[in-house]
Amino acid sequence: MPHEFGKEHIELIMNLPVSAIVGADPANWSKPFWFRYFWQDATQRKSEFVARWQPIVDFFNAAFRLPYKWNPEMDEFDKDAYRKQGSGIYAYKGDDTQWRVKVLQTRGGLWTNTVSDGVLLACLTALLEAGFSKVTVVGGQVQDPSLTFVANAVRLQGTGSSYSCELGWRGDGRDFDDINRSGGFIARADSTANGFAQSCNLGEPWHPFSDPLVRSHYWFREGQSDNCLHTCISVALNFKTASTFPLLEHKMKGKKIPLTGPEAQTASTPTAPFFKVSVLAAGSGEIVYRYADRQQLYMVLLSGAGFDTKAKQQQKFPEIAMKFIPAANILACLVFVRVFHGTTDEEGFTLMYDATRSKPPTELKCQTVIADAELSKLLFKKVSRLFEETKAGMPYAAKWSASGAEDIPQMKLDTVPVKVSKVATIDGGAFWP
Repeated sequence: MPHEFGKEHIELIMNLPVSAIVGADPANWSKPFWFRYFWQDATQRKSEFVARWQPIVDFFNAAFRLPYKWNPEMDEFDKDAYRKQGSGIYAYKGDDTQWRVKVLQTRGGLWTNTVSDGVLLACLTALLEAGFSKVTVVGGQVQDPSLTFVANAVRLQGTGSSYSCELGWRGDGRDFDDINRSGGFIARADSTANGFAQSCNLGEPWHPFSDPLVRSHYWFREGQSDNCLHTCISVALNFKTASTFPLLEHKMKGKKIPLTGPEAQTASTPTAPFFKVSVLAAGSGEIVYRYADRQQLYMVLLSGAGFDTKAKQQQKFPEIAMKFIPAANILACLVFVRVFHGTTDEEGFTLMYDATRSKPPTELKCQTVIADAELSKLLFKKVSRLFEETKAGMPYAAKWSASGAEDIPQMKLDTVPVKVSKVATIDGGAFWP
C-alpha cells in the first residue's frame, strides 16, 4: 500500500536512531527496553536485517505512520535525500545522519499499547536471528564441537580417583546467602523458579525467550562480539580481566578532572559518585577527587561442558558461558575497590583488595563440591593458592581491552607516580581500607 512501510523502506528503518522508536531512556525490562536490546546487534548486520524485512516492516506498520519524507506520493518527499537501488530498496544519499527521521508518529497512542503480542514477537525474533548467532544445545550439550568448552584445565589426582574441572570468576552484587537461596548462578531467562525471569518480562508471550526451546540455546551477540546477557552465564577465566567490569561507559560523559572538592560534590550522582582519594607521592600526601567503586568477584568451579565464547570471536576474550553454576560450586568471594585514573575506560584504574568484605575459600565449601575427602583437600589447596596469589597481585593498574585486561602504568599526578592510601566519600566517610 502506498502509505505504509514496505520492503523498499527496510534500509531506512535500519538506519533510524533507536531513540526514535523506543524513546531516550526506556524503563528496565519494558517492551521498549527489550526492543532496544535486540535492535542494537541486528542493525549492525545489514544483510541479515534486510533478509528478515517482513516481520520488521509489519511491526512498523502496526506501530507508526509512514513518514511523509519517505513517501514519494507526498509533497514532503525529498528526492535529493533518497535513491532507489537496483533491488528497489531506498537508501540514503551521502551522509545518512543528515536525513534520518528523528521522530516517528505513532498510530493512535503508544505502540506498546497498539502492537499485538504476535506482531511484536515476530519482530523481536527477526531481530534476534539477525543480530545473534544461535549456539545449538541438545540435551544440555553444545552440538558443535568447535564451540564446546570442556572444564578440564584443572586435574586433581588422588590415590584411587581423579577429578577434572576449571576455575573462573563471575561478578555479582549479591551476597553468598542470596545466591544460595537462588540455587546458584542461573541464566536470567531460565530463572523461572524464583520468579526473576517473569519480573524481567522474559516469560511474556511477546518475548522470544518465553519459548523454552529458544532459550535452551546459547545466543551470541554478533554486533557486540559477546555472549547474550540473558541466556548465558559469562565466566572469566582470568581475575584481572573480570575486574575490568563493569565498564565506565557513559557514567563520566562530559566530566573532567582534576576537580576541587566543591566541583566533585557537584559532579557526583548516585550512579557516578566521586570519592576523596588520598595518594602518596615521593613521601608526601595529597588529596585528589576521582570516581571509585567497590566490586566483587566470585571464584567458581566449572564442571562439565559449556560454550567457548572465544571460538566465536575474532579478538579472543578469555571467557566462557554456562547455563547453570550450582551454589555448591561457588567457592570464594574476592572484594576490591577501583579508583579510576580519569573519566574514560581507556585511562584505566587502580585496584585494591578489600580484606574486610572478602570471603576466602574454606575446606567445608570444597567438601560440598567433592565428597571424596582426599580430592576435596586437593581442591582446597588449589583454590586457596589461587585466592592468595590473586590477592598478592594487588594493588595493580589495568584497563579493559578487547582481548582481556591490559596492564598500565600506575596512577600519576601530572607526571609523578602515586599510590592510593585511602578512599573516602566526599564528606569524609570511610570507604577503603
